[in-house]
Amino acid sequence: MGRKLIWVGAELLLAVAILASSGCGRRLDPVAVVVAGDSGEVKLFTHDYGPAGSALLPASGDGLTLTESPLRTSKTYVPPGYRDKGQGQPYPVLFLLLDFGGNGLPSAVVDDDYYFEIGLKEIADSMINAGVIRPMIIATIDLYNAYGGSWYTSNSIQGFYEAAFVDFVQYTDTALNAASSQLGRASRAIGGVGMGGYGALMLAMQRPDLFASASSINGHLAFAQTSGKYNFRGITDWAPKVFEENFVTPLPPGYTITNAVAVLPFFKMTPDIKLPLRKPYTNLVFSMAAAFSPFNPATATYSDSLSWMNPAMAGGAAQDWKVSLPFIWTGDIWPDVYGKWLMFDATQFMLDFPTQLSNVQVHIEAGTSSEFNILEQNRIFHDAAIARGISTLSYHEFDGYDGYPTTRRRLLSERIREILKFHSDNLGA
Repeated sequence: MGRKLIWVGAELLLAVAILASSGCGRRLDPVAVVVAGDSGEVKLFTHDYGPAGSALLPASGDGLTLTESPLRTSKTYVPPGYRDKGQGQPYPVLFLLLDFGGNGLPSAVVDDDYYFEIGLKEIADSMINAGVIRPMIIATIDLYNAYGGSWYTSNSIQGFYEAAFVDFVQYTDTALNAASSQLGRASRAIGGVGMGGYGALMLAMQRPDLFASASSINGHLAFAQTSGKYNFRGITDWAPKVFEENFVTPLPPGYTITNAVAVLPFFKMTPDIKLPLRKPYTNLVFSMAAAFSPFNPATATYSDSLSWMNPAMAGGAAQDWKVSLPFIWTGDIWPDVYGKWLMFDATQFMLDFPTQLSNVQVHIEAGTSSEFNILEQNRIFHDAAIARGISTLSYHEFDGYDGYPTTRRRLLSERIREILKFHSDNLGA
């Protein structure tokens, strides 16, 4: 297959992707966006994780009934003066993970993610040209799914997104002029915002062999903590909001499934991914449940089925969401399912395995007016890390300005320069 050149505007030169066979998925070579002057480039990759690739999606008949695309896009920034592997100096690599909602579009639709919408390329160019940060490759990938986010986990119901990301890391080592292909973790970093901040810290703790530094902006870091510290009781505070968004009233404490009519509305609750502002807490909780407590009818126990949200079975919408929620109709925690969520809680994981961060430099940013109790979650994680004696962590809270609350993307816009500088200081050449 040949390479076709297309002009877009006065400055952009696009090369149509060609098929590559490296790695375990079928991939298309990058479409390079070339800008004149002391400017980096943005390369667009398309990854095919379909049945002939690395099986991102579950086997037929065992996975989601929602439509998923095996084609995944990634945008990768390469610095000014970048040359292909073997033709110039190799560069350290920073991986930036996307927030809940991915890029806000179905996976098959190619669109700029918000890192580039806030000017990541221009910011990196400016900081590199000024000598503030070292030249580096910055890679993003779309791992959005039908629930709004994969949380960078793997299971046979939602799909193998953690495995897909690790495959993407390995592919970047071979496809680009990455120093990590020789230096390994010393020249590789990971960061993210929101769900991506959670994924960055969890992947850094689970795979400290891959990353020298990790950062999080407004990450979901303590959603399963129910101690009430900072007046936050984790997912038990979210249950009433989920009920309210679905127009159901919680039943009295201790209520059992003796009245099927009374509990039926709870099994009809559904997210609304297409209109996320209508049900923000429902969307968040359902996406987490798909990642942390998917419902598999073949292996489910009776206790699982009590909190199984299946509107199709309850006479609701035709969609079977295949999730177990960690609370029931009273708003109380359901222990069997909650235990599964606790295994994926970043604070709990750090407490259980504190040495995983002993050689990983970590920086956390939290906005004081963030949604979903993000500030409280980050304070809980920070306090727990200090109590555990983890000395590799730095932490910062940002107040924003009058009329400018520090929501996830706004905080990203304000603090992305500090994030780039942090990683630059902790990456090997």
